[in-house]
Amino acid sequence: VQGVEDQALVLRWSDFAVADAQGTPLTLVLRELPAAGQLQRRLDGGGWAAVAVGESLAQAAIEAGGLRFLPAAHVAGTGVAQFAYQAFDGLAFS
Repeated sequence: VQGVEDQALVLRWSDFAVADAQGTPLTLVLRELPAAGQLQRRLDGGGWAAVAVGESLAQAAIEAGGLRFLPAAHVAGTGVAQFAYQAFDGLAFS
């Protein structure tokens, strides 16, 4: 996924390359956050708040544009926004 320096990037479900064989909606559980910026989730009121390690994000929320990466100022390059996650179908992680 590529973004523009100093601009927020809304992430899409397709950016994560995960799917459930039975078509069950998934949840992403964050395991590690980016070092050079912040992952944020959209709040019910329309604002944004930082996410935390261990937080779960529903597939539907991500598909609706509810997750974004806000880069640190003046940071650019390959790998600066890496973070780790696991997909969860309600029974098992993958």
